[in-house]
Amino acid sequence: MSTQTVSITNYGARLKLDDQDRRARVVRALYKAALIGETIVAQKTPVDRGQARNAWAVTPTATGAELYNDAPHAGILELGSRPHRPPLRPILEWVVRKFGTGKNTGKKSFVEFSEVEPHLFGIAKAIVRKIEAEGTRPHYMVRDSLPKLAEITKKQVEKALGDW
Repeated sequence: MSTQTVSITNYGARLKLDDQDRRARVVRALYKAALIGETIVAQKTPVDRGQARNAWAVTPTATGAELYNDAPHAGILELGSRPHRPPLRPILEWVVRKFGTGKNTGKKSFVEFSEVEPHLFGIAKAIVRKIEAEGTRPHYMVRDSLPKLAEITKKQVEKALGDW
């Protein structure tokens, strides 16, 4: 996944001061802003089984914090994918979770392909063909959140410096 940086304009001179207490307040404010931002991007993350949504994390750094998602498919969710042929089984597993197998009412998983209704195979194959032709669409959960994240960051830093 690509790295996005939220920057604050007009704070350069204030942040460059050598005052350690002020710098520590700003670092804490940036960490607090990242924690708030984590909730925002998590809410915008599409969910099937929750792996990508639950993979958002914040790590404190010497200069503030890093908000990241280490789910293997987070970058694909953010930016989409080019046309490619995905494997059928994961798509079929998703279709079965979404619509059930039909043979055993309420069953949302399978072990053998013979357990799956033929019409569900048709749905999964149609999805594979669509991804093969068009790829997957981007969700831009980070890109679309950047203005809000910048606003939150600015408010937290202003509050930390205003308390000073």
